[in-house]
Amino acid sequence: DALPISRGKGHSVIAKSAYNARDTILEQRTGEVKDYSRAKDKTVASFLFIDKEAPAELKQRADFWNALDAFEKRKDAQLAYNMIVALPHQLTDQQREFIVKDFVREEFLRKGVAAQVDIHRPHPGGDPRNEHAHILICMRSVGKDGFGDRVLTWEDRQENLDRWREKWAERTSRELDKRGFTQEAAEWRVGHLS
Repeated sequence: DALPISRGKGHSVIAKSAYNARDTILEQRTGEVKDYSRAKDKTVASFLFIDKEAPAELKQRADFWNALDAFEKRKDAQLAYNMIVALPHQLTDQQREFIVKDFVREEFLRKGVAAQVDIHRPHPGGDPRNEHAHILICMRSVGKDGFGDRVLTWEDRQENLDRWREKWAERTSRELDKRGFTQEAAEWRVGHLS
């Protein structure tokens, strides 16, 4: 699912960024330190996908989300979507990373939307197949002049979610099929419909 990060519901986009990255970030608006660095499941890889022409001061994760937090003035502002996607345990770290990067470039970056990606290992003591990634998606466009118009809205959420699920299933099953996991690829394609 893709859940909105909303101030009106008491959410903090800085806390969500720090949590997804298992990092420590200072929330400049409140002065609070959001520290998730001691989490038991560690981040395998972390990326911020942003337009190459975006201002340099937005190119680091903590700076980006703090700038967005300052840009949004409303007390009930929705700042981002947080999505968790399952990654095929049959593939290597590099292959899983390639799938996520390809998906985020196509679905978000090419539409002018920035996104933070954090790839995680399964939780210790949990299902060892639970490879997954957190994708924190800015709802506004980001370009050479900084933040622009809202691209993603709550009203379009279901339509977007349906498309993202379908595209994720297509991309993942294609990679599984290419690596010889034909049965798993078929199950992945069907699984996204349930």
